[in-house]
Amino acid sequence: MNIEQQKQIAKNVYDKLRLADPDCLLAGGAPRDWYFGETCNDLDFYFCSTACTMGSTQRQLKAIGFENVKHIADPYSSELYKSMEGLLRIWECEYEGMKVQFIQLCTPQNRWKVVDNMDISICKAYCKQSDLSIVLHRDFKLTVASRVMFLKEGYDWEQKHAVKMFERFKGKFAAGTKEQATDRLIRVSLEGIQ
Repeated sequence: MNIEQQKQIAKNVYDKLRLADPDCLLAGGAPRDWYFGETCNDLDFYFCSTACTMGSTQRQLKAIGFENVKHIADPYSSELYKSMEGLLRIWECEYEGMKVQFIQLCTPQNRWKVVDNMDISICKAYCKQSDLSIVLHRDFKLTVASRVMFLKEGYDWEQKHAVKMFERFKGKFAAGTKEQATDRLIRVSLEGIQ
């Protein structure tokens, strides 16, 4: 499967998921991978639901077209999602040959914090619903410009997701801090002026 096929599947998911949440968001790994010209492993959609119980949310997701959706975790028990505030449940299904995760938010206000709350700068990206154009967070842009990726405050490079990203981007981006990324960008900019 190529990037364009994955984007078409993402668009189809968006079209259905908007029935439950008109402001749902595709963020994280897929936009990041597409930005770098690579296919992604899965699609992570963040959404709010009018349904309040697990059973009613599952029925809602099935009613809009995600037949085999199942609850896979609560955010506090997931290594990847425990750093993010305002998450309620994580759902998963296969849709048109791709793994899709639906990360259910506690409130609509939490949607605007999703990208800010991601644990590592290199994952802070999302796609616009209208055309799936990729929007990069300022931390992502700093990482690309400085070649230094960094973690959310209070996290360290020993955590499972950080180790995974370090291994994946070894040689392309160094692991460091936001301060190191900023200093490196300033140093590179000054060298370019001279």
